[in-house]
Amino acid sequence: MERTEPITAPLDQAANAAYNGHSFSTSTTKVRFAVQPKRGKRGVTRLSTQTNGRLDFTFDAVELSKSKRRLFRRPVETKWTFARSQIFDARITGVEVFFDVHTPEGIQQVIVIPAKRGLARTIFEQLPTRMTPARAEEQAALDQHAERIKTLTPITWVTYALIAINLLVYLAMCAGGVGVMAENVALTVGWGTNYGPQTLSGEWWRLLSSVFVHFGLFHFAFNMVSLYLMGRLAERLYGSARFLALYLFAGLTGSLVSVLWHPINNSAGASGAIFGVFGALLVFLLKYRRELPTSIAVQQRTSILVLIGYNLFSGFTHHGIDNGAHLGGLAGGMLIGFTLARSLNEPARSKTALRSLIVSGVLALTVLGASLYVLTEIREAIGVELARQKQSATPTPGLPAPDA
Repeated sequence: MERTEPITAPLDQAANAAYNGHSFSTSTTKVRFAVQPKRGKRGVTRLSTQTNGRLDFTFDAVELSKSKRRLFRRPVETKWTFARSQIFDARITGVEVFFDVHTPEGIQQVIVIPAKRGLARTIFEQLPTRMTPARAEEQAALDQHAERIKTLTPITWVTYALIAINLLVYLAMCAGGVGVMAENVALTVGWGTNYGPQTLSGEWWRLLSSVFVHFGLFHFAFNMVSLYLMGRLAERLYGSARFLALYLFAGLTGSLVSVLWHPINNSAGASGAIFGVFGALLVFLLKYRRELPTSIAVQQRTSILVLIGYNLFSGFTHHGIDNGAHLGGLAGGMLIGFTLARSLNEPARSKTALRSLIVSGVLALTVLGASLYVLTEIREAIGVELARQKQSATPTPGLPAPDA
């Protein structure tokens, strides 16, 4: 009967001083793993074919093995043995441990996921700490990048302030009779939603106030979690004042496109502005990709594209989601983000500060002015449509189009 023990001991100092310098004993643990030739900089992905097996540490090697059972015959065991001298660039991501194996035939990358949560760190600490020059350079860039953006914006106070304002508005709405889950949606119009007929009647302030209004707890919570996760990063890259400007501008462009898209609906929510944050981050990652560590740029760009794609797809396939606000906020965030973005390096960052502010201000005023002009021009047509609907059925503002 096979017995497995969790890894408990680090490496032998006598074997190699580079292996952390501790006493060593063999150990075994159950894992899922994959071994593949390394392809480019990204290597094995989480979509790699993985198999169940064992991980063994010996005095001079790391062994991975799997056993294939056969009916009425002895199991077939396959084993991979990697000498410690061949292992480079060990790293850990959550519960996954990666390392590269350099052989005369080429480089293989290994991913190991322990069966027991919490063992990933133990496995990582028993692997050699040796790095290739490229990996060492990338790791140094990662460390410097984290410190650099924290130095640029030590406290992301705008993100926290925006979350606090949204929370206060939501609590006030609950206390005012709207309800925790927005059971009385008709009352939300009085709190400043982007209700087309009233917005187009001259209550233009609704274009901005609606960004801080939400239809129920889930709508509020989803948007605030997104703002917390992505807003802090955008604020560090852009700076607090510029981040606030792009957030509000994206919120306005989202509301403008929303009322153009469905001028008789009742819409609200922060996700138009949050989509603007997505767009601004994407623009920054493309515009200044050479100033960012490759792994960070690729990972964040992929994550943002997935978020945008998923939310747009959900908006087009589910009733009651305002994709007009999403698209408007995304476009606004990308547009103003391109002009507001500055290099992370001094003195280039300071040199372009005034010019980018002037260009951004002119751009924002032009876009908002042109949009308001278009809205005033179509008010008559919308009035005709509302009159037609009143003849067939009295419209109600109680049917929301949340832009969550």
